[in-house]
Amino acid sequence: MAGSLWAQAPSSDDAIWKQYYDWVQQGDYEANTPPRYRAKLIADGMTEAQADERMQILGRLAQQHRSDLVALFFNHVYTAPETPFNSEPNAFLVTMTSNLKPGTALDVTMGQGRNALYLASKGWQVTGFDIAEKGLEVAQAQAAKRGLHITTIKSDYTDFDFGHEQWDLIVLSYAWVPLASRVLIDRVRDGLKPRGLIVIEHPAEDPGASQDPADGVNALLTAWNVDFRILHYEDTEGQWDWRPRRARVLRLCAEKW
Repeated sequence: MAGSLWAQAPSSDDAIWKQYYDWVQQGDYEANTPPRYRAKLIADGMTEAQADERMQILGRLAQQHRSDLVALFFNHVYTAPETPFNSEPNAFLVTMTSNLKPGTALDVTMGQGRNALYLASKGWQVTGFDIAEKGLEVAQAQAAKRGLHITTIKSDYTDFDFGHEQWDLIVLSYAWVPLASRVLIDRVRDGLKPRGLIVIEHPAEDPGASQDPADGVNALLTAWNVDFRILHYEDTEGQWDWRPRRARVLRLCAEKW
């Protein structure tokens, strides 16, 4: 029986990944862990050795399909009865834009659209993108309810076209992107109009305990202090918008020269 099931099991990487991904989406997201999937494979007829081989393949494929798993995680977050983040617009963004003339704004990894909706309510023409379509659905539903217009695009930050001198404002508020990456900074700079603003709030770990280059001492400031005029920078303790707690927070507002 086990040999028969093994012979009928998907053989291509695409089929193996689809079978696993479809299973992860079913039932309780939190409970559908890799060890549970391994147990399922054995219950379905694989030997332990065959199941281990399959899990090794999936471990390799998970690196290739990381964006799929990230989207799945955030889709779960955005459809949960209670969300682990502040649903109000980011306070730093509100402060930094309070005296600005509305223009075109881009909200990077916008989630449920708390910041995009706020900017739209102030007259901005807002586009936001996120990899999780459930967040975009919530954002559009809220926009319709409030009589606002926002443009939403399903995309990963690596695939999104920031354009050329297209935006007056780009928001990176709790955006899961490599904030100290020269590649990302150059794309953001090219997308901003002259004198356009970048607004960042980033929940940071202590430099010695973090693997994120942006968390290094003054790393965020140093990375963006090229072809930008720094208007505001702080490395302080504050209340996180994501999984709220008091911890280290980095805030930066800069103008494109």
